[in-house]
Amino acid sequence: MVEHRDKLEACYRRVFGADAPVRVVKTLDDCLSDFYLYLLTAKPKSVQEAPEGYYLRQVKDPDALPGWLYSTFHHFLLDEHKVLVRMQEAIDEYRLAVASARSGESTEITLTHVAFAIAWFNQHESAVNRYLLFRSAYKHFSGFYVWPDNELSDAEVATLLGMSAGALRTRTSRQNEELKRLVTVVNNALISSLDNRSLMVARSICVDPDPDIADVLEQLMGQAESELPQYDEILALRASRRQPVDLCLGLLPDEEAERPILHDVVPHARLMECMSTLSPEQVLASSIVRQFKAFVGM
Repeated sequence: MVEHRDKLEACYRRVFGADAPVRVVKTLDDCLSDFYLYLLTAKPKSVQEAPEGYYLRQVKDPDALPGWLYSTFHHFLLDEHKVLVRMQEAIDEYRLAVASARSGESTEITLTHVAFAIAWFNQHESAVNRYLLFRSAYKHFSGFYVWPDNELSDAEVATLLGMSAGALRTRTSRQNEELKRLVTVVNNALISSLDNRSLMVARSICVDPDPDIADVLEQLMGQAESELPQYDEILALRASRRQPVDLCLGLLPDEEAERPILHDVVPHARLMECMSTLSPEQVLASSIVRQFKAFVGM
């Protein structure tokens, strides 16, 4: 990486050059640091367990390494660039909405604001705060009134974390308020400080054409959970809760348990009329934003 720094810098200039639409970007060293981490930890989704440096290990010919590094770094930067452009466009749209609000119109956050808030929270908060927030958000976006019988209840989680049920609710509520605050303060400086892992979280929400935010939240919840000191206890308790349920499900292969929906499944007629003029992507984004606003109390 040191030997080929000049080649990687040329790649960086090509993506984030003077003609690039991104106004505030991370420095070359910031991007290289993210790239180092990516090469160390990244792996395909289809691979459950992989050694560190999975992708580097696929390069068998040393002579091919310089070209492989350049190509991989180029695609890496393009992924970041796409998210940065989307976020900065959202900032401009929001500023125009704020200006319109002074004339009596209401402002509206976008899916990009939601993606930024979740990505920023995931990068900067402690494992406990992330676990509580994403656990609560996953429950909301999945449509659960209560956790399924084969999952840990709020009371069980509180006990494992060494706090009362009331303290757990209070701390979760505070994280909701922080998430609510984050969607209103997004700016170029904050966007440019997101590391690659956070930008990829944002991309999975606001750039992918068919985002599954419940799946994203479940993954973030699992990552935070794995960092908790109580992780082994949580796994053991969850395993003990799931065994009898799995046995029962095995007896009823053709039956599917009904899952209660937290939000209205039939929107107001006026909303339906509005939705009919939107593309499927816009309808999906609008639905996610509505659920997010309901979650944080906006």
